[in-house]
Amino acid sequence: MLLLGVIGVPLVACAMWCAGLFWPVLRERWQNSRQFTVAVARFENPLHPEDRQYRVTKYIIEGLESIADRYPGIHVVALDRFIESQDGRGIANKEARRIGARVVLWGDFYATTKAVVVSTNVEVLAFPELPHSLAPKVTDPPSDFVDFEHYSLQQRLSQRMVGLTLAILGTCKLASRDFDGAATVFADALDKPDSEFFDTSVIWLLQGTALNELRRYALAVESFDHAIRLDPRLAVAYNNRAFALRRQGRISDAVSDFSKALQLRPQYALAYSNRGYAYKSQKDFDKALRDYDAAISLSPNDPRFLFNRAALFSDLLEFEAAISDFSTVIRLDSRAVDAYRFRGLAYRLSGKPDQAVNDYNKALNLSPNDSQLHLYRAVAYMSLGDRGAAMKDLDRALALQPNYAVAYGNRALLRLQTGEVDDGLTDANRFFSLVDRSDPQQVLVIGEIQKRIANIRQ
Repeated sequence: MLLLGVIGVPLVACAMWCAGLFWPVLRERWQNSRQFTVAVARFENPLHPEDRQYRVTKYIIEGLESIADRYPGIHVVALDRFIESQDGRGIANKEARRIGARVVLWGDFYATTKAVVVSTNVEVLAFPELPHSLAPKVTDPPSDFVDFEHYSLQQRLSQRMVGLTLAILGTCKLASRDFDGAATVFADALDKPDSEFFDTSVIWLLQGTALNELRRYALAVESFDHAIRLDPRLAVAYNNRAFALRRQGRISDAVSDFSKALQLRPQYALAYSNRGYAYKSQKDFDKALRDYDAAISLSPNDPRFLFNRAALFSDLLEFEAAISDFSTVIRLDSRAVDAYRFRGLAYRLSGKPDQAVNDYNKALNLSPNDSQLHLYRAVAYMSLGDRGAAMKDLDRALALQPNYAVAYGNRALLRLQTGEVDDGLTDANRFFSLVDRSDPQQVLVIGEIQKRIANIRQ
């Protein structure tokens, strides 16, 4: 019997630490257009012509234009109107939609000879799911009129608007999966004075999330540390930091952070699933299964949680349970390539190679250039005795991935079995040159090839 060089069900973490429910909607909407227009209404009331001398709107626009030079896609538009406080959001939204703006800044000020009060409003169009702390309405305490007269107050206000706009831009870049751009913009936003105008714990959290995606885990942990220091009850920051800690191999620390997230938010299904994955890494399968069950009970239609439990069942050789969970994932998402991939593997390992082939066919219809799927289907064809189909898939896997060691090993075994000795030895030598000897499955393939070669020489 051929040894099958398949490396089991892989670890399944996915990107299961994203920072809140606003993410999927943001991503869809932001991808519709990369233009980021910021509209600024007049802060000077036309009923008070003397207000023009204080140049509040001018300073805000100049500050925003300074970042437009650094970040292509930002477009600053001056609205030729003053928005009355009683008109509020309705007028701001209408004006923004008229010109396709994503953010509207508006407000007013009241000055006497001794003091000035400035009120600022930020309306984020098309992204209502943004954290509220990124879209504040603030009325400052009265400032000394001297600061206003000498424009220092206007400069501070301008910097606030710049920092806030950068925070929103970074969030949009994160949603569109421009992680490097998001990390850069968030760092710029956090570097601005008066960043307390918005909740910087959220910005540190989102920056850490972008760094996680970039696999800069040490820097991500530092960002989450900042977020937690600023807001110790931010459960998602503990969850996301735990993800980075786990990727650094600090599994016990990750479990501790996931547990803290659950202490803060007992109904946090994502943290249960992620802690379950950490327990699985520690080979504590009972605790892993309990956490996956908890996640699924809280969110029964989330395919990520079902997928992770199915992977655990496969590792435990409980193939019927794995097949059931993978089937539910497919019912929820008919384009879930990996669910077909690993349900097929579970079918084959439970002695149902024909059903495995059916699943690999469906997966390959969705992802025709997936070399691993061609390898998996080849192995299933071998189990069915269809060597021609198996050889065709192995050839295709190697055409797609020329250094695919396991594909060479399986093709070597198939050729040696069918009497293609010279070609089989060539594949075997190629496999030996690429093999990962730390992988026990590949080591087993080495042993099987060596047995075949020894039998041929006898």
